[in-house]
Amino acid sequence: MKKLFLMLLAIALVGSFAFAEVTGVEAPSVSGSITTTFGYNLDLEASGFNNDASVDVVVPLAGGSATGAGSGGVYAEITISDIEISLSVDGEDGDDEVSYDASVSAKIVMGALYIGLGEPDLSFNAVELEDFQDFNANVKGTGGISLGYVTDAFSFEVGVKSKEDYSADDAEAAVAEEDEWYDTTPEEDASSADFANLDNNYLFGLNASITAGPAVVDVYAAYDPSYTAADALMGFGANVAADFGVATLDLGFDYVTVGDDYGMDLSAELGADVGVGTLTVNFLMQKWETVVPGLLEGDYMEAGLTFDAALADELTLVLGFTLEDLTADEMGWEATLEAAYDLGAVVPYLETGYDKDGVIPLTIGADFPLVIDNAVLNVEYASDDVADFDNNKGLFTVGVTVSF
Repeated sequence: MKKLFLMLLAIALVGSFAFAEVTGVEAPSVSGSITTTFGYNLDLEASGFNNDASVDVVVPLAGGSATGAGSGGVYAEITISDIEISLSVDGEDGDDEVSYDASVSAKIVMGALYIGLGEPDLSFNAVELEDFQDFNANVKGTGGISLGYVTDAFSFEVGVKSKEDYSADDAEAAVAEEDEWYDTTPEEDASSADFANLDNNYLFGLNASITAGPAVVDVYAAYDPSYTAADALMGFGANVAADFGVATLDLGFDYVTVGDDYGMDLSAELGADVGVGTLTVNFLMQKWETVVPGLLEGDYMEAGLTFDAALADELTLVLGFTLEDLTADEMGWEATLEAAYDLGAVVPYLETGYDKDGVIPLTIGADFPLVIDNAVLNVEYASDDVADFDNNKGLFTVGVTVSF
């Protein structure tokens, strides 16, 4: 790891000169922190120290967007952006990670029309819930192509992907790792076939976006004719986001069906600027009639109200109230409070709440910026339920964090 760190550091030093003339390239950055905390668990009557350290090194090789294109009415275009190498060291016994990030896209442009080369986006999770993310994780393929049309106010793209490509590699490993939703090959043929697309299965999808005044409407759809051995998957979603200056509106809808089973969700959020802060009202509804693994059957509905205020330059306040499981025989509810006050030499804060079962979580503490640069002392007490103090006496901690 030390050799790798030195290599990346060398790249950063050289890169700062080698790429100095490239537009949009940011300078390499190094950041990190270490925190030493002493804590006492009032429930377990246990105490001890905890050390937490992290280091992040980022070496951008190209930023913004570097585009190469031909000329004339019909031309080929390739865009490479956000190329960087990152090194993260997390904790004394944590995971060290080296990541390489880049975005590459290519298209053949014919005026407003284009042919996209590469894997198209077949997601349909407009409300961005885990249930639909599980479906989207399975609507995948190894490669594909798309056809699109784009103007300033409208864009439309249809795409197709193959579930696997035409090659065959490690047959035994392929059969062992095959997903439940996709039977790549009969097991008895494993010696001669693996993840190759022998069944010639393909995925299809589209997405469109329309801008009309302050509103943007996005529509998504995906179709997998071989989601399971017996049933196809069809999913679609839509999102409307509007910004009126003093108010914002966000609406989302998703629907998915596999055979006779289906699931849907609907969300709405309205935010309004009320001078001293922002008032937000939200609503979520889910309905499931499905036996697809990983999904729950039934209905769920909740509504919430949040007030986020900056009552002064030093004081921030967040009030929340949520009605939970509105379709149940006994509806749930929860009220929450978060507050912080910056006094300069100390920043006290409080987080608490109360629900229908009488549970009162409590976190109270303070940050003390030390006279030493980049150092902060934190003192905190936290309990999951102070109303049941005998079983939730809580945790008291004192920690010092040094960051750079």
